[in-house]
Parts: sequence; C-alpha cells; structure tokens
Amino acid sequence: GAKFREQIFSSLQPSLCSPRSQPLTAPFLSPRPLHPPFPPPFHPFLMPSHSPRLSFFPLPALLLICLIFTASGAECPSGPYDASADPEMHAACTANYLPSHPDNTRNDSCAALTTAGGAVAALSSLYAATSGDRWINNKGWGRCVQDGDYCGWYGVRCEGGAVVEISLGTNNLQGTIPTLLLTSLPLLESLDLSNNVLSGSIPSVWGGGGAANPMVVSVLLSDNALNGEVPDVSGLRYLSTLRLANNQLTGAIPPLTASLHTIDLSMNAITGSITPSILSLPALSYLSLSHNALSGPLPAPPAAPLDSSPHPTKFLDVSHNMLSGSLPPSFFTTFTSLLTLKLNGNPLSGTLPSEVGSLWNISHLAPNDLPPG
Repeated sequence: GAKFREQIFSSLQPSLCSPRSQPLTAPFLSPRPLHPPFPPPFHPFLMPSHSPRLSFFPLPALLLICLIFTASGAECPSGPYDASADPEMHAACTANYLPSHPDNTRNDSCAALTTAGGAVAALSSLYAATSGDRWINNKGWGRCVQDGDYCGWYGVRCEGGAVVEISLGTNNLQGTIPTLLLTSLPLLESLDLSNNVLSGSIPSVWGGGGAANPMVVSVLLSDNALNGEVPDVSGLRYLSTLRLANNQLTGAIPPLTASLHTIDLSMNAITGSITPSILSLPALSYLSLSHNALSGPLPAPPAAPLDSSPHPTKFLDVSHNMLSGSLPPSFFTTFTSLLTLKLNGNPLSGTLPSEVGSLWNISHLAPNDLPPG
C-alpha cells in the first residue's frame, strides 16, 4: 500500500510547482503565473521523502516552497518596452500577467507599442522621450494598458475614446517631441507642452495637405528650448492658435494657414522678412514677432475691398528686430482695429505717417520715436 501511494504521488509531482508544461527559460527571466500554483488533488499531508518511507509534511510549507520556486528571477516590466530589442522578455511578458499592474490586466498590447500606431503607442512614446518618471504629475502614465485606459491619464482628454487634447504644460517634461505623437492621433485638437524643458526640433509633419491630425486647433509649445526651423503648419486647416515663443527657433517664417487667429513667435532667432501674406491672414487678431532677427521693410498689407469689414487684428508687435525703411501709410488705414502696435527697437527711418490717426481704438503705440509726418 505504501509503495502504491508513493508511485501515485510521484506521477503527480511534476505539476506541483510547474503550472505550465514547458515554462520559459532564460538566464535572467523566470515567468510568474497569475495565480499561485495549487497542487492537484491528493492527500494533503503526504509528501515523499528521500527514504522509501512516507513522511508527513505541512501543506503551508509546501506551498511556500512552490511560490519561491516559481517567483524567482526577473519580472515583466510594469511599463512600455521595446519588443523587437528583447524578444525573450516579450515572450515572457505576453505569457504572463504584470504583477505590478494595479488592475492586473494582461499586457499583450504592450508588445506592439514600438511597432504599431495608435494612441497607446503615441502617448507611450511621449512618456519615454521626455523622462516621464520625472514629471511633476504622471498619474496613469508609464504602464501597459488596454485600449481606452489612457483617457484617464493626467493631461489627456478623450471624446468617444479618441484623444482630443494633451495638456502637460509646466510639468517638467525633459527631452524631445517624438514624431509618433504627432502622427498617431488623428482627432487631436489641442497640444499644450509649454513651459517645460523640451529640446530638439519640432517634427515636420503638419505641412501641405498630408497632416496626420488635420483637426488640430491649438499648438502651445512656448517657453522651452526647442531649436530648428519653425514648422510648416499649412496642412492644419483648422489651426487657430500657434504659440512657439521663447525658444531657439531659426530660419524664416514658413507658410501659415488662413485659419490662424493668434500667432506668437517672439523671442527666438527667426530671420528673413515679414511677408505681405502674414499680414493678410483673414482671421488674424494677435501677431507677436518681437525679439527676433527679422529684417527688411515692414510690408504694405494688401488693400481690402471697399465693402469689407475692418481687419480683425488688434495686437501687432514687431519690436526689437532689424526692420528698416519707412512705414507704409496703408499699414495704418488697413489695421484700423489695432489696440496695441509696437514698432520700437528697429532701425526704421522716415516719419510717422499722418494716417496713424486712423487708429481710433489704439491704446498702446510704440512707434520707435519717429517724428510725425
């Protein structure tokens, strides 16, 4: 009888601490199952010993030994990882659950983070590229999730499960803006990464008619350390606000979109001239190009039709550049709605045209100390 029981127990023993028929093996990995391994039905107090005799062994101690055996080694990462760079880790993580995940959800979706598009990939790329673990507030970020979970992350707003707003201004983002962020969110409307420590160039993905997120209305990237050229935003046909002030942007002002209401490119190193097309944007209300290296004359804006309403521009600041030449009289007869006009800090010549009297609503005028004409 004792020998028979020992043979039965020996046939069951391999499944005692191995929940899978062929566990993954690697020098630095040991997969962890979701649930602790429970032994198959057998007498709870029988345990084979090294001698032919059977001895009694407490069940709690047996379970502890099994847990130690199956839990040894490295764990799956609790956040996004590069599946292609480490296939063994990917295999282990897709075969197991993340023990540190608060919802204990399966992390199969993490495998495609670096190879596929979508909101999870886009947001995870931002977290990885800007030292997300050092953000002031990173609630919800930095872990593998099911689709839709990202709508509850700090600074992310969704509509119908689609990301429409990312608001992470003044949040200690350090690093670069990943291209994936600007190409994988087709319904994005507002992007605010202002007042951080971002560097590098702004990805050139908004030009022409091929913008991946043509619904963008607001781009706020001011007060960083971004360099490179001002991006072409002509493909964002609904863009209303573009604020890139206080960075290190260079080059000329690129083509802009007619829907722009607010443009702030001040305090950069932008060169070239102010073209008539900039001053003729039909919806333009706020334009600040101060503290750059713009040169040439201030252009005369295109003449408006006689039956048109006054131009909506109320704030225009081109101070502290290298603008030269005289002021065109039509400039003042076109922008009759101006409340603020700053021309100081430029080597302008000539006199202040008498047409300045057309600015009935002006409250702040800095004309570079030009004598009246």
